[in-house]
Amino acid sequence: MKWLYVFVLCGVVLAENPEESGGDDVYEGDMILTADQRMAAVMGMDVDNPFGRGSTKNTQWPGGVMPYVIDSSLSRDSRAMAAIQAGMEEWTSKTCIRFKERTSESGYANFILGSGCSSHVGRIGRRQNINLARGCWHRGTVAHEIGQ
Repeated sequence: MKWLYVFVLCGVVLAENPEESGGDDVYEGDMILTADQRMAAVMGMDVDNPFGRGSTKNTQWPGGVMPYVIDSSLSRDSRAMAAIQAGMEEWTSKTCIRFKERTSESGYANFILGSGCSSHVGRIGRRQNINLARGCWHRGTVAHEIGQ
């Protein structure tokens, strides 16, 4: 049931955002892909499960906890912070995912003021940016980028 909610939530926020960047590193408007994921996309495979059963295990956050950092360009803006907190609340209220401020973890989400709304697909095991331009500061959009 929680996955149904996630898919519905993602569908709601897929409406075209005028600030989404179509840069070389962004696939289908808002996904930043690893080399393996990009190859899977080129081959017509599913980018979030490119190598079959069990391959998503390494893309999940250990213990269901996502360490994060919020760049000062966002943390000093109350609207950005409200949207980030609301996006996190969407996840914590509907799933077992929890968030904690990063201490020394090598893999963490890095919320930054980007040129569009984009993020990596799953956990990549190192710092990964969640790009949030001003037009992305909405509960659903932030929740979508967190759960990309």
